[in-house]
Amino acid sequence: MFEKDGTIFSFKYNLHPVKPNAVLNGTVTVSNSSIKLLNGGETEKEIAICDIAELIADMGVGCVFVSYRLKKDNSVHLLCRSDARFSKQIIKSVRDINIYLEDQRIPSSLTKGSIRCVKCGIPIKNGTNTCARCRSKRDTLRRIWNLLSPYKSFVFASVALYVVISAVNLLLPYVQRIGVDSYIKNANVTNMGGFAMVVLSLLVLQVIVRGLSVARSHFLIIASNRMVVDLRNTLFAKVERLSISKISKYAAGDLMHRVTNNTASVERFLVNYLPSTLERLTLFVAVSVYICVYDPRLFVMIILPTPFVVLSFNFFWKFMHALFLKRWKAAINTNSMLHDIFSGIRVVKAFGMESKESKRFEESTRIEKDLQEKTDCIWSILMPIIRFFMGFGEFIILFYVGNKILGGDMTFGEMTQFSAYAGMLYD
Repeated sequence: MFEKDGTIFSFKYNLHPVKPNAVLNGTVTVSNSSIKLLNGGETEKEIAICDIAELIADMGVGCVFVSYRLKKDNSVHLLCRSDARFSKQIIKSVRDINIYLEDQRIPSSLTKGSIRCVKCGIPIKNGTNTCARCRSKRDTLRRIWNLLSPYKSFVFASVALYVVISAVNLLLPYVQRIGVDSYIKNANVTNMGGFAMVVLSLLVLQVIVRGLSVARSHFLIIASNRMVVDLRNTLFAKVERLSISKISKYAAGDLMHRVTNNTASVERFLVNYLPSTLERLTLFVAVSVYICVYDPRLFVMIILPTPFVVLSFNFFWKFMHALFLKRWKAAINTNSMLHDIFSGIRVVKAFGMESKESKRFEESTRIEKDLQEKTDCIWSILMPIIRFFMGFGEFIILFYVGNKILGGDMTFGEMTQFSAYAGMLYD
C-alpha cells in the first residue's frame, strides 16, 4: 500500500491551474506529513497535512478542479486542474483522502484485502464497522421495538389478535373431527340439520379468522408505515449531519438505496414476515402442548424429522444468505451507477461517453441478472427437497395413526384432526 517514499495516495493531473492552454505532466502525492504537487518530478507546492481540513473536487466544463480547505480560516485554495481523462480517478482519490484526513484511516478498498469479520470471516461492507451476519439480532429487534414504541397500542392489538386467531385455528380441526365421526362416517344418520350446523360452524370460523386477519394486518400496516416514515426521517437527518469527508465515503445512489429500499425491507419484515412467524410460533406451542397431552408417542412421531430439518435449513440458509448478500450488493452498485450517470449526464454527453457508460451499466446489470438467476435456480432446486423431508413425518404419522385405527384405538375424525395439527406444526 505504502510507497518507498512514504506516499499513501496519489493521482495525476494534466492542466495548468491558471493558464488555459498549458498542459502539464503532474502528480499529487499524499503522505502522512504533507500533500505535494509535482510537475515533471519536481515539487512545485507542498502543504502540511495537519493544516488541511479537506479536499474538494468540482466538475467544470470539460475539466475537474481540486481545491483544499484550510483548518485555520476555512479558506479554499486551488490545488490543481485536470481534463476529464483523469476525472474518475481524481474524484475517487479525493474521497479516499478525505476519509484519511478525518480519522487517519486508510479505506478498506485501498488495502490489500478488505476488512473481514473476526467471527465468521466474511468481508464487512464498506461504510460500516459491523458484520451483518454476526450482528446481534436481539439488539436489532430492540431498536425496531424502540421505533415502534410510539405506536405500541396498534402493536398490542395485533398481538392480541394473534392469540385469538390461533385459538380459532385450533378449533377448526376439532369441528372437522365432529363432522367426520358423527355424520360422514355414520352413513345411517339422517340428522342433516346437525351436519349443516357443522358445515356452518366451519364457515363462520373461517370468516372470523379472515376478518381478524384483516384487522390484524390493518393495525400492523398503520404501525409499520408510521415507523418507516420516522426511520426515513431519522436516516435523512443523519445524512444531513454527516461531515463532507464522511459523506464522501458513500455514493449518492447508495445513500438513496438505504433511505428508500432498505427502509422498505424493514416494512416488509414487519408487515409480512414477522406476523406470519409470530402466528405460526403461537400455533406451534399450542398444538404441541395439545398433542403431547393427548398422545405423547404421536407427538414424538410428528417431531421425529425435526433435527434433520433444522440442520438442513441451517445449512441451506447459510448458503443462501451469501447469495442474497451478493445480489443485494449488486443491486446497490447498479442503483448507484445509474444515479451517478444520470447526475452527470451533461458531462457524459459533452465528452461523447454514452457508449462507454452504456457498456458499464450493461455489465453491472448483467452481473445482477446472473446472481438473480443463480439464486432463483438454487432455491427452486433445494427448497422442494427440503420441503419433502419436512413432510416426511406425515408418512410416519399415517403409518402410526393407521395402525391405531385398525386396532380400534382412534377414529377417522381424530385422524383428520391430528393430521391437520401435524400440518400446522410442519408449516
